[in-house]
Amino acid sequence: MTEKIIESIKNKYHPLTLIVYGSYADGSQNAHSDFDALAVADCPACHDVSFVEGVQLDLFVYPPSHFQGAVDCDEILQIFDGQVLVDTNGLGAGLKAQVLAYMDQLPVKTPAEAAQGVEWCQKMLLRTRRGDPEGLFRWHWLLTESLSIFCDLTGRPYLGPKKTLRWMQEQHPEAFARYSKALETFEASALEAWVLLLKNTKESTLMNIARKSPKDPEVLALFSEHDDFMTAFLTQDIPSTDDWQYARYSQAEAIEAVWVAYHDGQPAGCVAYRSKTDGVGEVKRLFIRPEYRGRGLSKELLNTVLNHAKDQGCRALYLDTRITLEPAVSLYQAFGFQIIFQEGAYIQMELPL
Repeated sequence: MTEKIIESIKNKYHPLTLIVYGSYADGSQNAHSDFDALAVADCPACHDVSFVEGVQLDLFVYPPSHFQGAVDCDEILQIFDGQVLVDTNGLGAGLKAQVLAYMDQLPVKTPAEAAQGVEWCQKMLLRTRRGDPEGLFRWHWLLTESLSIFCDLTGRPYLGPKKTLRWMQEQHPEAFARYSKALETFEASALEAWVLLLKNTKESTLMNIARKSPKDPEVLALFSEHDDFMTAFLTQDIPSTDDWQYARYSQAEAIEAVWVAYHDGQPAGCVAYRSKTDGVGEVKRLFIRPEYRGRGLSKELLNTVLNHAKDQGCRALYLDTRITLEPAVSLYQAFGFQIIFQEGAYIQMELPL
């Protein structure tokens, strides 16, 4: 059928250039698909929506003079992944190359700008719970707009629902599954799960981790805050009758490597590493500033130091903490750390690598 449609276009317009794009170009067409194409021919410009073999054309025809001088790439953006089937004078290949170059230069929203889209989704989610016609309208509005917002979060131009959904299914299957469920079930829990994924994606795009010197001022500030936190915690955790003194950071700790997690450009937490014994590395000073907790930064920092230990050829990773620091202990256990020694609330943990 595709060959008959192409032959019909050739007979009608005698195109110098013919570019087919959309579903008939990538093989995803179905019984309801239009035949999307662009033709350059010696005739007046027109938009042909006639039927050929029961398939409706969506054919844009331009005279050669239309592309003399500067090309409006926005007008023909859809040909970026099209198939050039006729190209008498090389114009088709040139147009496609210009569109691809234009797309490469399109501005990508900054993480902060993309985050604003997620905040809009979260507000809209609350308004969908009204249950009245306006709430239902906002439900559909949220589902529609959030697809392009997901593209913003991942740094990809939004190229319409069909291409975006196919890309999402291939590259982000979890996101595709949540979005599909929200569309199909019309359940509040499914919509909430989709918006939560957007929120988590936003957090990951706002975060980056950088290795720093133990002498870096940002590192020293985080170490100091970590010491303040531990001193305050231990004051409450250790009986007043016990004689103890918390050792604040000094170069005697022999820290070998430090990583700082940044959130939206601000130092949010840190983790340090040193060699303990032959073949065993030690996690030190995992700390997240209070205002940045609950964003998954601890997991990313712990993953970073774990991978570093593996690169160093370590057979195990060690740390010590207190059993009463329940969130930290739960995190370590989730990574596979096991308690190898305990005395009161003090514990030592180890993870075989």
